[in-house]
Amino acid sequence: MASKPSKLMIKRAGILLALVLVLGFGTGMVRLAKLQLIDGEEYRQKAELQQLGDSSVQALRGTIYDCNGRILAQSATAWKVFIDPSNIKVNEKDKTEDEIKAALEAKRRLVSNGLAEILGVEAESIYEKSLKSTSGYQKIKGEVELEAKNRVSEFISEYELYDCIGIEPDTKRYYPYNSLASTIIGFTGTDDVGIEGLEFKYDNVLTGIPGRVITAKNGTLGSMPIEYTASYAAQQGTSLVLTIDETIQSLLEAELENAPTKVCSTFFYSELDYRL
Repeated sequence: MASKPSKLMIKRAGILLALVLVLGFGTGMVRLAKLQLIDGEEYRQKAELQQLGDSSVQALRGTIYDCNGRILAQSATAWKVFIDPSNIKVNEKDKTEDEIKAALEAKRRLVSNGLAEILGVEAESIYEKSLKSTSGYQKIKGEVELEAKNRVSEFISEYELYDCIGIEPDTKRYYPYNSLASTIIGFTGTDDVGIEGLEFKYDNVLTGIPGRVITAKNGTLGSMPIEYTASYAAQQGTSLVLTIDETIQSLLEAELENAPTKVCSTFFYSELDYRL
């Protein structure tokens, strides 16, 4: 017959159990305090990145005028077309693995060939981007004008490609008088940043403040309904008013072009006046 445990053994067991509980709760409290007080900001930011989608809305650059108010350079609204390779999916119900692969291939080719025809982009280039299934954003073309944008919208609607093809606002720079005073005015690159001339020198003045569209995401990282969206409007950049006269400049350039001998072009360009 086994002997009953002594009071000393029971006391020791109780002390041991108490120590285990204290250590367990103590470790948990220390861990909780570290998560909240030390690592709290880091985890909060990670949670926001997972719960919110933040996209930028490009601002229009300021307009460049001649001394009489004629427009020499102006930005207008355009669009950017992109694809979401992670959402190029097919219905897998009652399909074999080979059938699923074939259906995915067909859908990728449909997206690639359709956008290539509308936007004038190489189909194979779009197809390569469509294979990046871990990516949620692959730009296809920027500065897309209204007619092409409408054709893309019709293509999306016809084949129900809402999840894998997207359109967002963009801007495009126009020079109404083409090459007039181009060595002075300069030009911008595809990212709407000034590269040469006044476009480059006064880039920080002409550049506006981008807007933002913040959307909430659901458990599958899809966008929530419109009521969970917040928008912040973009602010257009400051315009410039030059001392150039478009009429005189045009006449001067025409005469220089028709001159029998090569001369050094002198433009009517003195000081720059800009309005804030």
